[in-house]
Amino acid sequence: AHQTLGMALGQKRMFEESVAEFREAVELSGGSPVSIAGLANAYASAGRPDEANNAIATSPATPIDRK
Repeated sequence: AHQTLGMALGQKRMFEESVAEFREAVELSGGSPVSIAGLANAYASAGRPDEANNAIATSPATPIDRK
């Protein structure tokens, strides 16, 4: 639910609110890569590129990343 709300808020250009929803989604999902990607996108949209990069850096590696 938080991820969907985060996406909707981003589409409405309510970027700080979107960040808050994606942060909750990341916490509740135990660090889901999909939620982390959404959070990174929300940070970038909010003009917070350093935080976007940090969010991506915390994302667990996927099997394709380990080749």
